[in-house]
Amino acid sequence: MGKRAAVTAGIRATEAEIIVSVDSDSMPAPWAIRKLVQGFADDKVGAISGLTYVRNATTNFLTRMQAASYYVNFQLFKAAESVVNSVSCASGCFCAYRRAAVMPVLDDWENQKLFGRPWSHGDDRALTNMVLRHWRVIYDGEAEAWTDAPEEYRKFFKHQLRWEKSFVGESLVLVGHTWRSHPIAFPAVLVATVSGIVSPVVMLYQLGCEPIIDGTAPVFYLICLYLLNASYALFYRSRRNDGNWKHAIFSAFFYIGFSLQIYWAIIRIGDSSWGTRVAEQPAEKLAEVVPLPVPPPPARHAELAAKSIRGRA
Repeated sequence: MGKRAAVTAGIRATEAEIIVSVDSDSMPAPWAIRKLVQGFADDKVGAISGLTYVRNATTNFLTRMQAASYYVNFQLFKAAESVVNSVSCASGCFCAYRRAAVMPVLDDWENQKLFGRPWSHGDDRALTNMVLRHWRVIYDGEAEAWTDAPEEYRKFFKHQLRWEKSFVGESLVLVGHTWRSHPIAFPAVLVATVSGIVSPVVMLYQLGCEPIIDGTAPVFYLICLYLLNASYALFYRSRRNDGNWKHAIFSAFFYIGFSLQIYWAIIRIGDSSWGTRVAEQPAEKLAEVVPLPVPPPPARHAELAAKSIRGRA
């Protein structure tokens, strides 16, 4: 019946005040849930998104680019949205919701429709969108989890197509209510939505039309793109010293290169097929039990845990 039905069944089966959600291919760090739920000390917070790393980042070039993109998107963009309490997507990889924020919208979320048809894409973005109407949604970069990213380009493009459909469908809804629910965030939400839809046209004009019409090379456009992407790489390098910073540049150009996919997502937006469901995998693949290793906690978390134990003693 799909992920939404499973999640709603789990929510209805518990009376817990805080509901933590973890994707089937994700694993929180041992300290992560303890850290994540602390944000609910603010009684206006309805949902919190944690930070997700790519666990299989070193597999190939594609996973390295995704690892860099994940980190920048979480630590830069979600962190910026959190400043104005309006994170647009509490990532399904690892997030938590206040029960009081979810229950009033649970039925609408489970049975959500688009153009009169069941809508299954972007369940995390859709639920966040509904909660944002009346609550704050924030981000905690110290509540860490790891997830598996697609390792094959075919699966990656299907994965991204699903995300693009979610972006198109939910961003329009987000713009429609943010101007009154989170007015400080509204200008950024509007710009992000418009630029996400229009930027592929700008790219085509700069790289294809202008050289033909004016006979000029798109040097300035490419330099600006490079400087922007280099800033992402420098941001990554300032936070992490794992040698993957240069892939932030590659990933940015890579994602820009296939940004036209958003128009295919608009054309196919009525198609609610998942594309990468587990049921599509061979039976022998489903039978495998794959261990989910979690890196050891940073020193700061080990120190906090030690203090907590000493305090209880």
